[in-house]
Amino acid sequence: VRLRRGVDMLAAVLGVLKAGGVYVPLDPQWPAERVEFICSDVGADVVVEEVPAGGREDDPGLPIADGQLAYVIYTSGSTGRPKGVGVARGQWAAHVGRMRARFGLGPGDRVLQFASLAFDASVEQIFPALTCGAALVLPEHGLVAPTQLLTEVEHNRVTVMELVPAYLTELITDLSATSGLDWNPPHLRLLVLGGDVVRPADLAWWGRRFPDMAVVNTYGPTEAVVTSTVFDIPADADASDVDGGVPVGRAVGERSLYVLDGGLRQVPAGAVGELFVGGTQLARGYVGRAGLTGERFLPDPFAAEPGARMYRTGDLVRWRNDGQLVFCGRTDDQVKVRGFRVETGEVEARLREYPGVEDAVVVAWRDRLVAYLTGAADLAADDVRDWLSDRLPHYMVPALFVTLEELPRTVGGKIDRGRLPDPDGHRPDLTDDYTAPRTPTEKAIADVWREVLQLDRIGVHDDFFHLGGHSLLATRATLRLRTAFGVDIGVRTLFERPTVARLADAVEEQLVREIAAMSTEDVEAALADQVGDDIEQATEEQQA
Repeated sequence: VRLRRGVDMLAAVLGVLKAGGVYVPLDPQWPAERVEFICSDVGADVVVEEVPAGGREDDPGLPIADGQLAYVIYTSGSTGRPKGVGVARGQWAAHVGRMRARFGLGPGDRVLQFASLAFDASVEQIFPALTCGAALVLPEHGLVAPTQLLTEVEHNRVTVMELVPAYLTELITDLSATSGLDWNPPHLRLLVLGGDVVRPADLAWWGRRFPDMAVVNTYGPTEAVVTSTVFDIPADADASDVDGGVPVGRAVGERSLYVLDGGLRQVPAGAVGELFVGGTQLARGYVGRAGLTGERFLPDPFAAEPGARMYRTGDLVRWRNDGQLVFCGRTDDQVKVRGFRVETGEVEARLREYPGVEDAVVVAWRDRLVAYLTGAADLAADDVRDWLSDRLPHYMVPALFVTLEELPRTVGGKIDRGRLPDPDGHRPDLTDDYTAPRTPTEKAIADVWREVLQLDRIGVHDDFFHLGGHSLLATRATLRLRTAFGVDIGVRTLFERPTVARLADAVEEQLVREIAAMSTEDVEAALADQVGDDIEQATEEQQA
């Protein structure tokens, strides 16, 4: 199913399931190469890119068994190619029913469908709502800007919404920075967080602002059918309940949780070990990858039922004394970037295919990916980025590229990630073709970008998105620019004019248009105010 978010997308998914088929979500923004690989890998017979009128509306009445697959969702793969996780209908239906009860969903609810269909969070947002008579709120073009989210939630009387923690941080930042924004949705009763680590400071802010709203933190890999654990966050988020990290909670549904050491022995409370998820609500495995399935889905030695399995998550966790799980890190190089699960090995494998690249290592840094490359000295970051964008989804393309003579290694010859240089200050764009801001407008824009992108220096020819900017950061930047200049500069303008120099031209053009539309009296009043402000500022500086 390769459709944009909307009613047609849902109709296609429901039609596939009703006809006894398996739906495989393909994001319309994915590169053609990735779409072709997935269709071939999964053996897709049909790709639905539009929903024709006049389809059947009757119930075909097909016999459908619990063991049949419901969907296959592809995740990043450490071997250099994505892997398809197949979930059977029995496990899918059981999880839908369990989460419907856990979140108390009913016909009066209105659930925000926030996640892309290509990510398993969409399963939990779509089907629990539809199967209990709740309304599903479908933003036509998805949600990018936090300000757009506020409008959608308030206008559509949303009662339940699920966000990744990185988006919550952006939302809180914008709410805190925008004077006069009094957002207090009266219908929103439940905020669900999941997909990454939650910042205690964000919970504290949210709890103070919305003390009567329920907030839960969730955790779960795609292989264990969306959500494996849930933690009810107390209203007082500054309490000891979140000391040492926000817990991910206890098991949901027919799942068992084991924290094991390298010998698959259970560790005591407080000790860090790898999390294994057992029980009946596990995916069937990886489609067409029997070897990988055997590596990750192991026999469960703790279960009484013969043939029981447990999934090796690769996540490091620890038990608290009260029986809550806390996430502590990873056993491998998998990272989460703004809620997206990325196997850095897949990105590294593609980078090594680029002409001139001898070796590559990719790490997460400040909520973005950074690629360290060795090889030809004249590697151009823009060329590598464009080449990679034709082969990987946008969230897997590194924001920054650093060229090194050699990668740091341990005595044993492995790459020593801890000794990789800080990318800020080692980027090629900081030394090549750097031009400092030349006008007050360019300086103001560069100052905003430095703060938003957390970089030390911005040149007028630097590209916002090549420096690690993404849609959420673009929203934050344009919001601050509107405040600074008093003109309506939107995210689309930043996408169209992504350098400081080009954006400065757009700002000044907008200022000229607004001045031209003003009356003489308005212009005189504005100039008088500005002169007064300048005199006041000069006086303060002189006194200082």
